[in-house]
Parts: sequence; C-alpha cells; structure tokens
Amino acid sequence: MTRIACVFIVAVAGLSAASACKPPFQLVGGGCFYFSGNLKKNWFGAQEYCKSLIQGGSLAIVDDCNLMRPLWNHIVLTYGKSEHWLGALDRHHEGSWIWVDGSTVTMGMPFWAFDQPDNFRGQENCLEFSHTKSGYFNDQQCSHEISFVCQAPMSRISWPRQNTIHILESLKRNSLH
Repeated sequence: MTRIACVFIVAVAGLSAASACKPPFQLVGGGCFYFSGNLKKNWFGAQEYCKSLIQGGSLAIVDDCNLMRPLWNHIVLTYGKSEHWLGALDRHHEGSWIWVDGSTVTMGMPFWAFDQPDNFRGQENCLEFSHTKSGYFNDQQCSHEISFVCQAPMSRISWPRQNTIHILESLKRNSLH
C-alpha cells in the first residue's frame, strides 16, 4: 500500500510540473520555453520579444547538456532544420561569452560546434542553435533574422512539508493494519 501511494504522490507532482508552464510556453527538458516558429527577429528584437511575453522572460539559457538535447530535438521535430537564437553574446568583450543572466557560457564541446565560435569577418557576437552545426552552438551576426527560443522563470514544485509528513504518516499507519 505504501509503495502505491508514493507512486501516486510522484505522479501528482509530475502533473503539477507539466501544468507549470502558462501558454504560450511549453514544458521541455524541465523548463518552460516558447519557440517562435516562423516569427523571426534579430537577436536584440528576439530578446525584447521574450521579455514582453512574461515578467522575467528572456532568450533561453542553455547551460546544461541535459537541457540542450531535449530543446534541440524539440526544434528539429517541430520546425525542421532551422537556426534559433539563444540568450548569450560576446558583444562587450570579444571571446567572453555571457548568458543574459550574467553567467559565463561554457566553451568548447559538448556545447559548441567544432571550430566555433569563429567570429567570422569579425561580426559574429550572438549565439544560435544551428542546424548546419548539427544542433550545436554557433556564433552569428546579431542582425541576422532567425527564429528564437524564450524561457520563462520556472517556479519549483514544492509540497508543503507539514502536509507531506501527515500524508506519509497516515499511509504508514494504514499499511500496518
């Protein structure tokens, strides 16, 4: 009985996580993301658009491989081969890539495509997911108009501690009888 109840609690928590994203955001890889589809903007226009969708919104910060692959797979399955802006640039200091939240972008593999970033013609200062680079990061001209990925701040699902203790104690008592 206890095992079944614990599975039920986990299942309910999973449902809460899935409904944590308000439209137009979708739950992908544990976060809430908006994919612009056919709407294309330059990097700065995309960042402003993301901010306008929800308080605390921004272009997506993809600083974890466990997030990178689900996002890229969603893009490929839903939109096909395309490029999408992400929330990083090195505009203020060439070669120092910074996410929009101020954290440092991890350089090299497994995030960046081979030989990237290359700052081609000295004009590439914004970060994109690139289909020509097999879904790895590429630096691109910020003025280039492409699709983009926004992220919403994600509130963590938390069970009120006291209620959880009472539920578990009750389940334990019932399983002993």
